[in-house]
Amino acid sequence: MRLLILLIASLAEPLLTQVELRQIQALAPAWKAGIPERLKNLTKNDFKKMLSAGSPRTQSSIVRPVRVPENEDPVPDHFDFREEYPQCITEVIDIGLCSSSWAYSAVDAFSHRRCLTGLDQEATRYSAQYILSCSSTNGCFGFSTRESIAWDFIATTGIPLESCVKYTDYDQTQSRPCPSTCDDDSFLEVYKPDGYEGVGLNCERLKRAVALRGPMQAMFTVYEDFTYYLEGIYSYTYGNRVGFLSVEIVGYGTSDEGQDYWIVKNYWGPGWGEDGYFRIVRGQNECQIENSAYGAIISPNKPSMATK
Repeated sequence: MRLLILLIASLAEPLLTQVELRQIQALAPAWKAGIPERLKNLTKNDFKKMLSAGSPRTQSSIVRPVRVPENEDPVPDHFDFREEYPQCITEVIDIGLCSSSWAYSAVDAFSHRRCLTGLDQEATRYSAQYILSCSSTNGCFGFSTRESIAWDFIATTGIPLESCVKYTDYDQTQSRPCPSTCDDDSFLEVYKPDGYEGVGLNCERLKRAVALRGPMQAMFTVYEDFTYYLEGIYSYTYGNRVGFLSVEIVGYGTSDEGQDYWIVKNYWGPGWGEDGYFRIVRGQNECQIENSAYGAIISPNKPSMATK
């Protein structure tokens, strides 16, 4: 009983403290640490609700990821999907107190590749809520044990537009039931990829996939120091592991100091980090971000809409 009381008390502690911030700053990380406005009023328990308990590793899936044959097309030293396809970029959203980043990062990667291939002419948001409500993960409470579960669902069942099924799982309340119609009771149409590709533990293949075919979903390990991230190229500096987070890799580059990095979209709102994004060291599997990444396979001339 005493241990349980101590555990409950520890989860009620503030997520961020000035003492811990000074400890991180004393280690002189290459990135800027501070107190992010988005996280400053959260408790440790609040923050855990935003994370996944599943680790970033390749696991079995219903629909086997395809390994796309590599070609000899050169890729640039720097690539940023936001710069190359500005008309395709979906806004950075805030998931609230919900472990839904695994669903949002998947639908964003699906959307961005559809736009890149011309199936969508502009930024189009697909429904992460539909995955949360209709897959076997129990919404916010169903911490996904693998990123590919979202891709299994998208490839086999399909997903509607977010304008059809809007996001409501912000606050850890019971997830809404799986809908059979849109929120306004109109007909629900779903969209599917031709399949999905997986890239694991191969930085060069991941770099080429992002540059040639578009953004990829990935998962990485979150340590205590990441909660203090403000800007710069993140690398682990301090603290214990607190969970896992799914994100979207949208590009890569190299700093003036010669540090390779990934450009990554997060789901804590546009005011967090570098306009909702962050950079992380590339080529060293930093925080396991290169363990496994997934992206939609889209044929530009093949219809991808199905009835529900």
